[in-house]
Amino acid sequence: MHEFYRYPARFSPSFARSVIGAFTIPGEVVCDPFVGGGTTVAEARLTGRLVVGADLNALATFITKAKTAVHTEQNLYSVRQWANLVEDELNIHRPVTIPEFWTLNGYFRNLEGRDTWRQLKKLIAQALASLCHLAPGPRGILLVSRS
Repeated sequence: MHEFYRYPARFSPSFARSVIGAFTIPGEVVCDPFVGGGTTVAEARLTGRLVVGADLNALATFITKAKTAVHTEQNLYSVRQWANLVEDELNIHRPVTIPEFWTLNGYFRNLEGRDTWRQLKKLIAQALASLCHLAPGPRGILLVSRS
């Protein structure tokens, strides 16, 4: 989990784990007021600590949430199924309708300009549109369906 994004000036996971182990016991609270790449938050959770983390940087909080999200086996299975199906949905020659709220919410930020970016934007839009095959089931479990 620590390798999918290398946040600048990050702690080594083993250092964070060592410090957490030296100063807390499982069940105690670890506070990280500058989560950065989420290493301390992730290591605290992995070692059975409660953790409170914060950061003004939206990227830092996004990365930390992504690193520490808990997924059920059913969720992971559903996403794998979707990943296998999405390949059939992607075709740069097929027209795609992009809902305005995707653009307003920044789904395509930094993808304006060159033809290559337009093609990439189209593929991303097609992949996002195919997410409708992931339907929330009981307790938020994602179930793949082909409608």
